[in-house]
Amino acid sequence: YSASGKEVSVQMHWNAGKTFGFFNVNSNLLFAGIHYGDAQDFIFDPGFSIQFLKENISAELHIGTATSRPDIRGLPDKNFRKERMRSYLTLARIRYVNRWLKLDVQPYLRFMDRYPGFDTFLFVWDVNRFTPVRAAGIDGYSEWQILKWLSVHCTGHLSDSKRVTTQGDSIFEWHVPWSWTGGVHLSVADRLHLYFDIVKSHGLPFYDYNTYGYEYLPNYSNFDISIQFRNGNIKHRYLTRFDAYVDVKNPFRFDNVKDYFWDIHMRKQPVLLGSMYFDIGVRVNFRL
Repeated sequence: YSASGKEVSVQMHWNAGKTFGFFNVNSNLLFAGIHYGDAQDFIFDPGFSIQFLKENISAELHIGTATSRPDIRGLPDKNFRKERMRSYLTLARIRYVNRWLKLDVQPYLRFMDRYPGFDTFLFVWDVNRFTPVRAAGIDGYSEWQILKWLSVHCTGHLSDSKRVTTQGDSIFEWHVPWSWTGGVHLSVADRLHLYFDIVKSHGLPFYDYNTYGYEYLPNYSNFDISIQFRNGNIKHRYLTRFDAYVDVKNPFRFDNVKDYFWDIHMRKQPVLLGSMYFDIGVRVNFRL
């Protein structure tokens, strides 16, 4: 399938802001018009934000809307691109930074008025099944510089995303309820760097052809080691940088289920990830 045609889009963006002491207030307005040849569409996306900034602490609140179009790759439907999806987003962010510690927390709420369904047999969007989607969650990041050569970091994510249907809320195909990563970074003379990272995550959704619904894969676990040598300031006529790294992936051989497939008897069989492997590479910069 192939299609061709012309689209004409005109956009106008307006931004205004004002500072009141420790507070900064901004408003954003987007006006857009699209002419498809046989149809027209007009978009208005307003946004508002307020920021508080004082010494090591900052706080932000963002409220607004965003209009997007569905992904049309693989879909022989000339009208699908003209579908409009509108998101309503509220996002807050609180940050604290000093010489040794970084903290960042971001709670959010999001509602999308219509989102296309997914055809689990053809693996393309279902142009006839749009539903609203709601989401709420919180992301967090922390980093502690314990010593000049030693730091620890942690990232966490909690969320709840559902499709809203007349039969009740159902699992959203791309939803991961929780995940977290933690790591330790050691450096020697700013040349040799060692990273130890662990990842834990709730399993991804998958479509179960036996129950005709979405279920979750088992939880995911992984541990990686990375050894990196960096030399980015070489005083040489031709050679200016030499970096090398060795990554040891999954040395503890965690068995993770990547997906399932169904055999000829419609029995569910897991696709496992459990082998240890290495990534080895170098980066060299030359000049003439």
